[in-house]
Amino acid sequence: MTDAPSGAPGPDAASGGGSGFTPEQVQMMDGWLRDAGTHPDQLAQQKQTPAAPPGFAEPDPAKSAEAMSVEAAEVDKFFPIAQAAEFETPNFSSIASSLGETLTNEQLMQVDTTVRSWLATAELPKAIGNHIASEAAKVDDLWQTMNEPTRKIWAQKQNVLLEKMYGAKLNEKLDLARDFVRQVGKKHPEFIDYLEDSGAGNAASVVAQIINHAERQATRYAGRK
Repeated sequence: MTDAPSGAPGPDAASGGGSGFTPEQVQMMDGWLRDAGTHPDQLAQQKQTPAAPPGFAEPDPAKSAEAMSVEAAEVDKFFPIAQAAEFETPNFSSIASSLGETLTNEQLMQVDTTVRSWLATAELPKAIGNHIASEAAKVDDLWQTMNEPTRKIWAQKQNVLLEKMYGAKLNEKLDLARDFVRQVGKKHPEFIDYLEDSGAGNAASVVAQIINHAERQATRYAGRK
């Protein structure tokens, strides 16, 4: 989804790779949440106003308003939007330990809050949000062991997988996914940074889930116009 790269690390890959957050990164996350107005301290002082729904494609002119409304209701029923507290994020404590970093309980909670905030703003269902978070962490772990040539080859292989899944409609699907990510990024710019820096934005397992969710969001909100 980003202009980067699948496969095992190359012979020149950096050693000691892994995914995780250093104390400095945790501090940055604290600032990101405050800038977005979603820090727990801020939410405790004021009632949180609902975020504008992430962007979606124009409704199909061939469908009636009634038909779109029915489809939107089905999306609501089978893919209910989860609250931040419902998500389960990866074990960042063990990830940080693998990098030789030690995070305090407070810092771990801050990381956890940041990731939950991303998933909630994207209006993901619980199971899908948990899956995306888990997959992104796995990809990040692999990504950090790769050198740049290996990353490019990896990304190319991921794109081949997506082409097999979506065929000639891949570019159309990717445009929808990118627009969705941009909309989420308006509130959480660091979310886009994470997708790029972790390699998750190139992973077929993550991108496909974002595409599918963006399509459901299109149906959900087109039925409410």
